[in-house]
Amino acid sequence: MPKAVVAPKPVVAAPVAPKVEAAKVVAAPKAEAPKVALAPKAVIAPKAAVVAPKVAAAPKAAATGDLMKPFAAFQEQVRNTTEKSITEIRTQYSTMKGKAEAATDRLEESLQAAQAGSRSFGMKMFDLFREQTNANLAHVQSLFGAKSLEDAVKLQQTYVSGQIAALQVQSKEFAALAQKVATDVVEPAKASMVVAFKR
Repeated sequence: MPKAVVAPKPVVAAPVAPKVEAAKVVAAPKAEAPKVALAPKAVIAPKAAVVAPKVAAAPKAAATGDLMKPFAAFQEQVRNTTEKSITEIRTQYSTMKGKAEAATDRLEESLQAAQAGSRSFGMKMFDLFREQTNANLAHVQSLFGAKSLEDAVKLQQTYVSGQIAALQVQSKEFAALAQKVATDVVEPAKASMVVAFKR
């Protein structure tokens, strides 16, 4: 804001008295009016310029306020939409996090079932190997005890037919065990997939 120029106060010159000589008497001249030094005219225009924007600023502020109303409304709408979106995203995140944790738990159950199934499958194989080894040793002992070739052939036929029957039983047991392990492994994983894709 420009400062107004203030005019200096007029300076009044003191009247000069005429010199009087002692021998001569001279009549006093007419007194002249003292000369006043005029100050330059004060510039008032800047002061008026300062006042003019104040008068013009009031309607402009009102006009600016009218222009800003749509922007303020738009800004409020954007703020509300953003807050609503953030709330929805947090809700969806917590839902997906819960589903992911449930799926992870089911996957862990599936892996534990696979581990238990693998262990039982291995134990079954070990039992089968032990039974087969015992049957083979018993067959070899019986062959050594055979008195004739005919007895040895009969023992061999009995052994082979017994092995075929045992193999059929063992294959059924393995099939049932494999199906049980597969079901135990797949069910938790299947349930986790259903939960993950369910909305």
